[in-house]
Amino acid sequence: MICKNCGADLPDDIRMCPYCGTDNIKEALKEHKDNIDKSVKKAAFWRRKPGETADRGQKMAAFVFVAFLVAALIVWIIGTLIGRFKTNSEYKNQMAAIEKMEELYQAKDYDGVTNIYNGLKDTYGNKFKKYSETKDVNFCYHMGVENCDENIINSLKYNNDISLFEQTYLFSTLRLCDMIEAEGFIYDEQEMVEFYRNQAASVLTDKFYLTEDEIKHYTEELEAIESYSKREEYLNGMQAVLFGKLVENK
Repeated sequence: MICKNCGADLPDDIRMCPYCGTDNIKEALKEHKDNIDKSVKKAAFWRRKPGETADRGQKMAAFVFVAFLVAALIVWIIGTLIGRFKTNSEYKNQMAAIEKMEELYQAKDYDGVTNIYNGLKDTYGNKFKKYSETKDVNFCYHMGVENCDENIINSLKYNNDISLFEQTYLFSTLRLCDMIEAEGFIYDEQEMVEFYRNQAASVLTDKFYLTEDEIKHYTEELEAIESYSKREEYLNGMQAVLFGKLVENK
């Protein structure tokens, strides 16, 4: 037989597809019917039991007990089938989302990838790793560039009371890109990393007048910090660096 969900070639009497978990409905119903038949036979046995070995109350209790078991079994079967259907439906939705994210990824529409990823519920496993990385890098980059237009930058040159914390996320963007590269581009993320690395470095150079060596130095310092709270503290300190560069280039 051919699995209706993933197309795998399977034996006719297999209970469920080992590749995607889809039930072989024919075999599943056969198994559940056998269980019901056993319970019904047990109920019939109690009904036929001679009166001298069990009084009316015992017979009624036995009948009620068996009826309860049969009802519970039926509920379990229905719940199992519904659960299987739900799981298969979620699996198909995930595969469709991955297919769409890959299409956008190849088109270098990383914002589109991020939007789809953020709408998914269960994103565990290696099949989502590349898109999870894209989402994280995309988030840091947009945090960094959101307040870097010309008017804001000019205001910052003369007002040191304005926070530059969001702009420091450009260094976090570079840090994440370096981490992905250090892992060996397992999921062929070279183009995505190159795009965000160039964009972030360009903003730091054009808007904040940092040299290539300075960008590399601060990024490496950030990479060396393992604690999340320490990294946040370091980024807070980077505000003074960015403000100082702006003042130097009024």
